[in-house]
Amino acid sequence: MKEEKCFALLIAGVLVSALTVFQIIVSFSPEWSLYFGAPEEITTNPSQLLVVGFVAAVFFFVFALYAFSGQGVIRRLPFLRIALVAIAAIFVLRGCVLFLLLAARFGIVDTPVTNFPVELTSAIISLIIGFFYSMGTYRFWEKLNSANAK
Repeated sequence: MKEEKCFALLIAGVLVSALTVFQIIVSFSPEWSLYFGAPEEITTNPSQLLVVGFVAAVFFFVFALYAFSGQGVIRRLPFLRIALVAIAAIFVLRGCVLFLLLAARFGIVDTPVTNFPVELTSAIISLIIGFFYSMGTYRFWEKLNSANAK
């Protein structure tokens, strides 16, 4: 049987790995964390900022592991199908904020936007990552079935 070529989950894993590294770097700087949307209460306490930042980084790292597992780069992780669908949904839903941001920017809705460039970039990146998770999960759905797992 010919192996299907689709690198969507590999791309998603690489992107989320980069996001993990970025999250760790930002966690060391209260100024950067504040700029990227962390609450001021957390940024004034460096140890709390590190803990919260590293917990977020661990979640991103696990998300990346599931992408690599779905692609077949690492061994199959438990609940692979459910996890990939959930991760895709998280990123797509986070990315859908893009439409609210644009509506607020053009005065269609009255929603406060504190840092439009950062929020816009974050929404676009989330939508792109969600797209790759969704596409990869769809393309490998049968392969991801536990009955068909190697």
